[in-house]
Amino acid sequence: MVKGQKALFGDGSDLDGEDRNFKQQMADLDVPIETTGAKREAKPLTPWLSPKRGRMNIDSRQISYTDSYIGFGEDIYKTLKEVFPGPLRVALRVVEYEGKKAVAIKTDNSGYKVTTNIRGNNMRLPLSSTLRQALKDSGLKYGRYTVNRISGGFLAVLDE
Repeated sequence: MVKGQKALFGDGSDLDGEDRNFKQQMADLDVPIETTGAKREAKPLTPWLSPKRGRMNIDSRQISYTDSYIGFGEDIYKTLKEVFPGPLRVALRVVEYEGKKAVAIKTDNSGYKVTTNIRGNNMRLPLSSTLRQALKDSGLKYGRYTVNRISGGFLAVLDE
């Protein structure tokens, strides 16, 4: 600390106990707050799909959807495992996001089990016939999807 800095700027003790949030502080200072855009919504096209509810080599930040499985990239798998320790089980939902079909993913005790091979470097969700048909009926396209974290889970959007 430079000599005299404490006298000039204070020691910060006047900030202790501040219980106002950012919006309240800006309102007190008469500073307008502008938002950068409208809140984007994902419109559900299917219910959450999981086996107990009835019908129901890629980049590390992607999932791959084929006619027989959904493959998880290593980073996505590790992130899901942090959220849900133990055998990884997920529920899926097809949503419409910015005019495209996307897959919402959340961890769920009664969801589909994600399996790995012996070496642990291949993480897949084998598609049962009911899940395969539900995804096909929703119009979801085969391909690689980039995964982003959202509140309550993840959203995978098709790379085009």
